[in-house]
Amino acid sequence: MLAMLLVLPSLWNGLVLDDLWHRRMILEGKTPFGIPIAPLDLFSFFPDRPDVRREMLELGIWPWWGVERVHVEFFRPVTALTHRLDYLLWPNWPALMHLQSIAWYGALVVAVAALLRRFLPPEEAGLGALFYAVCDGHALAVSWLASRSALVAAFFAVLAIGCHDRWRRDAWRRGAWLGPLCFALALCAGELAVGALGYLMAHAWFLDRRRFRSLIPYVVILVVWQVAYRAMGYGASGPGIYSDPVREPLRFATDVAVRVPVLLFSQLIAPVADGWPFMTRTLGYWTAAGAAVVVVVLLVATRKHWSADARVLFLVVGSLLALVPVAAVVPSDRVLTLVSVGALGALAWCILRVPRSRIALALLLRHAVLAALLLPPRTLFPKLFNASMAHALRTAPDDAALASETLVIVNAPHIFFAMIPVLRAEMGGTLPARVRCLGTTTREVIVERRAEDLLVLRVDGGYLDRPGDELSWSPLEPRPAGFSLTLSDMRFEVARATSDGRPEEVHVHFGHGPRRLRWIVWGVDGYREMLLPGVGQEVRLPPISSPLP
Repeated sequence: MLAMLLVLPSLWNGLVLDDLWHRRMILEGKTPFGIPIAPLDLFSFFPDRPDVRREMLELGIWPWWGVERVHVEFFRPVTALTHRLDYLLWPNWPALMHLQSIAWYGALVVAVAALLRRFLPPEEAGLGALFYAVCDGHALAVSWLASRSALVAAFFAVLAIGCHDRWRRDAWRRGAWLGPLCFALALCAGELAVGALGYLMAHAWFLDRRRFRSLIPYVVILVVWQVAYRAMGYGASGPGIYSDPVREPLRFATDVAVRVPVLLFSQLIAPVADGWPFMTRTLGYWTAAGAAVVVVVLLVATRKHWSADARVLFLVVGSLLALVPVAAVVPSDRVLTLVSVGALGALAWCILRVPRSRIALALLLRHAVLAALLLPPRTLFPKLFNASMAHALRTAPDDAALASETLVIVNAPHIFFAMIPVLRAEMGGTLPARVRCLGTTTREVIVERRAEDLLVLRVDGGYLDRPGDELSWSPLEPRPAGFSLTLSDMRFEVARATSDGRPEEVHVHFGHGPRRLRWIVWGVDGYREMLLPGVGQEVRLPPISSPLP
């Protein structure tokens, strides 16, 4: 009840980004690119098709610097079924859709509390359940409809672990098949459920006298699921925010080394994961290094408390292993719903073992008091983000002439703010014939007009310097000097690049297009129309402090 009460502000968040795509897929039975979809195939955003990528480039949905191969399709039929239910029962009431997510969170908290009571004494289990219920890191998983998979997958994963434990330690025979069944449902709800196998491995090692044969059904299910997943064409690769453990093992290993400390620090100490995409690359690496040091020191300092009991060792090792699969995506607190189970349970155990310690008191205040205070406002992030998107649309041109023009965004704070064709199609307004985003950065941009049809943009330090920019780009596909891309009305050339292959000077040729160009740029209060400088002149676009209205 406490958990559900604290996340009630999310009822008014409405539909945000992926939610708009889900609505179209459900109501029209096809993607925004006109590709028919199966009824439960709601998480196929970008198919691995060159013709679709070319169409996205021409429309302006995909930027000129975007990766050559973009593939983002997830197999989550169980979660998709819950969204279908929303649109069957209350298609015009987003608040009731959010209420279903809140109900899933309540069910997840109950399942976690029951699971912790199987491994911890009542006081520790109760405190761990309280930590989980008020964990502010769960805010986005509850408050963004498209993230519901993190709740559904964690719920069935927790049930799988509980059923397996009852089978192995209490001789509950039904658990022998209910555990694998719940594991299969969890995998079909979200990929983070792979982490449940980490808990099961830790269970077999510490609590089941190393009887790993009991895990054979789960391994078989995981293999069958993965083979079917690949055979049906699902997967996520291309953009740097994703790494494929099967096809890109070295890259995935690097991401694990960088992202796991950030995620663990965000879970135990302070919520830094959600801010990771907006940091500069240098700040992000320093954050990861600092997080690794702090986490290691904390684990070593508390080792004698959590390593003395096999049940707590199971929780610690299980949560650490569950971190590995979620490191395949850019850090975010919303992917920690399964990791939190063991991490917060073990944390409660340690705190009650050393109640007079200053560190224990600080952690108690952080996870029982501060977390409860932060959870309600953090659930409002999608609403705030939606307001920013709506503000961007309001300040962008929206007259009838735009339908026959190419809207050129000289600079935007993030690629999200350049997705005007997608947002206008779902939220209303005049659709431009095309959109051309020349770049996205919060740094100063120097715009020089060297010829009547040639614009030169220079950014000291280069574009694409934030992990969040890897939504469309990847460090594995650098854009060095000499890279070029020709569209129907523009040609882009990278004249100078940073040492790691990020554009620093871009030449934009725009004189051969059949349509009139409308130029806009992000200003102090959203988009504003921009007059190009005269030939031989330049203007400086100041740094962007915040994209929020």
